[in-house]
Amino acid sequence: MRCKQAEKLLIEASQLDLAPEIKTKLDAHILSCPKCASFSKNFEMIREGIENIKTPGPTMELLKMTGVLCHNELIEQAEAVISESSHRLTTKTPRLVWAALGAFVILTIVWAFPILKNLATDQTITQQTIVVIAIIIQNLIMLLFVPILFRSLKLYRLRVRI
Repeated sequence: MRCKQAEKLLIEASQLDLAPEIKTKLDAHILSCPKCASFSKNFEMIREGIENIKTPGPTMELLKMTGVLCHNELIEQAEAVISESSHRLTTKTPRLVWAALGAFVILTIVWAFPILKNLATDQTITQQTIVVIAIIIQNLIMLLFVPILFRSLKLYRLRVRI
C-alpha cells in the first residue's frame, strides 16, 4: 500500500466503516511507515480537537432583545389590523337596503291597517288578523336585528380577508 492511498483511507475511515481486509492492510502499513503513523496520530488529534470545539450560542441579552422586538412587532401588527377592521366596521349600510326596509314597513302598515282597524271595531280575532299581527311582529324583529346582521356580515368578511 502506498502512503497517499493510506492517507485517503484514513480520511475515509473517519467517516465510513472500511472493509475488514482493507482495515487490516491499513493498520499494517501504519505500523510499518513512520510518516503514515505520524499522519494518523495528527489526524486523530485534529478530529478530537474539532469535536471538542463548542459552538457559540446566543447570549441571554440577545434572546431577550429578540423577544422584545418580536413582541413589539406583533403588537404593531395587531393594532394595524384592529384599526383597519374598526374602519371597515364603520362603513354605512347602503341606502338601497334602508329604502327596501322602509318600503317593506310601509307596505306592511298599508296592508295591515284595515285589518287592525277591523279588529279594533269588531274585537273579533280571525285567522287573517293573527297572520297580520305575526307579520308585524316578524317585521319589527327583523328591523331590530338588521344592524346586528350587517355588523356580523362585515366581521365575517373581515375574517375572510385576514
